[in-house]
Amino acid sequence: MKTLIVYASKSGTTAKCAEILKQKLSDAVLANLATKTVDLSGCNPIIIGGAIRYGRINKKVHQFVEAHLSELLQKDVALYICCGFPNQAEQHFIDNFPPELLKHAFAKENFGGELHLNSLSFFEKTVTKMALRSAKTEEQPKILPDHIDHFAQEVQSHAH
Repeated sequence: MKTLIVYASKSGTTAKCAEILKQKLSDAVLANLATKTVDLSGCNPIIIGGAIRYGRINKKVHQFVEAHLSELLQKDVALYICCGFPNQAEQHFIDNFPPELLKHAFAKENFGGELHLNSLSFFEKTVTKMALRSAKTEEQPKILPDHIDHFAQEVQSHAH
């Protein structure tokens, strides 16, 4: 069976992480929720990924999980988020995925995040800068390749 990586991306970070992950998994296929209707048959495990913005996961990911929850609970599932504030990642999983799916998932990981300030509105830039200050960090969020590597190893070891 194929490994399916289902994701939605607004600024491109989640898509970039999905592509990096796909390269590490020999049988993986990508499904961008913005452009594809997803068929889960013939796929196991299912990897679901989305970015956290203002504490919420991408709307398309949320809708996908709600629409397919019973089917997802019959398959092997792993979850990833792209979140620039690693210390908040666990809470974001709790706030954005149904408890039964979190309990069912064999792997959960934060792949980090990127800030694309040029693509943000004035309001979004202001909120983002306030969030960085409240996180007490000068460091810009970044993708965490070691987290993607660890997650890929978990997926591979679970499949065998």
